Amino acid sequence: MPIGSIVPFDKGVFEGTIDYDFLVSPVKLGSSDKEVTYSFSVDYKPQKVYLVINIERNKEVNPRWRVWLNDFSLTKEFKPNIDVEDSNKRFSTVIFDVSPLVRQGKNDVSVVYKELQQISLVNIGHIVFYPAQDFKTYYELMAGTMLIKPQEVLNLNCNGECYLIVRNSNKDGVLQIEDKKFDSRVDLIDLLVQKKGNIAVGFSCGNNVKASAHLLTFYNLNYVIPKIVLDVQAEVVNYSLTVKLLNEGDVDLDKVIVNVLLNGASISFKSFENVKKGELRTFTLPLQPKKGTINVRVVGIRAGYRKSFDKTLSYS
Repeated sequence: MPIGSIVPFDKGVFEGTIDYDFLVSPVKLGSSDKEVTYSFSVDYKPQKVYLVINIERNKEVNPRWRVWLNDFSLTKEFKPNIDVEDSNKRFSTVIFDVSPLVRQGKNDVSVVYKELQQISLVNIGHIVFYPAQDFKTYYELMAGTMLIKPQEVLNLNCNGECYLIVRNSNKDGVLQIEDKKFDSRVDLIDLLVQKKGNIAVGFSCGNNVKASAHLLTFYNLNYVIPKIVLDVQAEVVNYSLTVKLLNEGDVDLDKVIVNVLLNGASISFKSFENVKKGELRTFTLPLQPKKGTINVRVVGIRAGYRKSFDKTLSYS
């Protein structure tokens, strides 16, 4: 049975949407690198914002660090919310409620560590709650470190949309999440699963019985949302692409983002603000006389919730 601790730090029903993202590239801090910066954007006035940091260190290391959000010092003491030991390692999770401190637009988080003994910032991320009419989100947000030993399987219940981060830093280790396998060439795996039912996370590592994989994050969400539909029409006439976007959904959209690709390479990026229900937006793009396939990728955004639409056509 997997050991460790991954626990809910927030759970409930929210009248709005929940947006989240993580930096999933471990950074070693110590004698050479002293600081790492993580940036995120807040698009609208949020109701609640969390910051989550995972740290790995040797058991005898008691870090002294400083965490800044923009120009405000969150802490200069290392006080983890969750601590898990495995062999000579300690895995720590620190959670900050930064709701009153974030600002609309870009926010910068700086983790400053000036000690000589090395620590690893495994990942850092944020969660933003955007209030919105006609949206309801059932959620459970879990953080910590759950150790998965070889031949063990961790079963997680998913209510619709689940986001998980799993670490495998073992040379011969193989993670299996649902029908996907990941070897140790990928140290940190973040995966979005959309289903209702069980998610199985398994781990194997040859004959190394002391190895372990680590589940660090599990967000379990179920959205009740209004209909968001964009009718995307595209036509090429005389080396010119015309794109028509009609909002056929039940709500106005805060933003519509359009990325046009020719043979996989982006040739145009446009953004439209405040697209009303029933409104038509049109734009025209000149094309070079080059054969291939055009993909028009459109994202409709309402209160941080995103829905994608694609249109493909041949160009010759």
